[in-house]
Amino acid sequence: MEIKLSKAYGNVIVFDDFNIEVQDNQLNCIIGPSGCGKTTLLQCIAGLATYEGKIIPTTNKIGYVFQEDRLFPYLTVYKNLEIINANQSIINQYLEEFHVSDLRDKYPSQLSGGEKQRIALIRAFIAESRLILLDEPFKSLDYFLAWSLCEMLVKLYQKTKKTMILVTHNVEMAVYLGQYIHVLSNKPAKVKKTIFNPHAFHKFNEESLSLYNELLNLIKG
Repeated sequence: MEIKLSKAYGNVIVFDDFNIEVQDNQLNCIIGPSGCGKTTLLQCIAGLATYEGKIIPTTNKIGYVFQEDRLFPYLTVYKNLEIINANQSIINQYLEEFHVSDLRDKYPSQLSGGEKQRIALIRAFIAESRLILLDEPFKSLDYFLAWSLCEMLVKLYQKTKKTMILVTHNVEMAVYLGQYIHVLSNKPAKVKKTIFNPHAFHKFNEESLSLYNELLNLIKG
């Protein structure tokens, strides 16, 4: 996927002839300084924000996982999934595989924050889409729960091989999840560097630590 766009809010230029190539069927991480336009980029891709430019190929079938779960409060977990995909066997398969079958008849108000995000992830992946956008979906969770959901996300990716774009401020998480890591500059944002990460989905080692330090320096520089 090739993205070329410009975007401004009044006099604030977020992107000016911005260009990024997202790798298909890979987990792409977007990192950069706070306020550089990472969330705005996802909104442009999803068609939630206007922009000048083009995205090739265009698609209307996008799964989106927000910082908050965005579940329908008046529907049970099962109904929240069914409204996205009516195939009961697929819903049941995902609920069982990710150990949340016991939540199927509960309402969002009865779930913990981690449980809500697990269901939000499943909902995005059972949609008939080839592109998944994730806007810091683990930001509000504690450290251990966030990493548990990272492992779930890896399993979802390996199961579906969908193209994924994950925005995060967490460099350690980017090193673990990102098969391709795109580092953005301050506004107006440019891609400072795109790095192929052969250590994605593996425990930290010396090479991972070296990449972690490189990413920190790129963000700070």
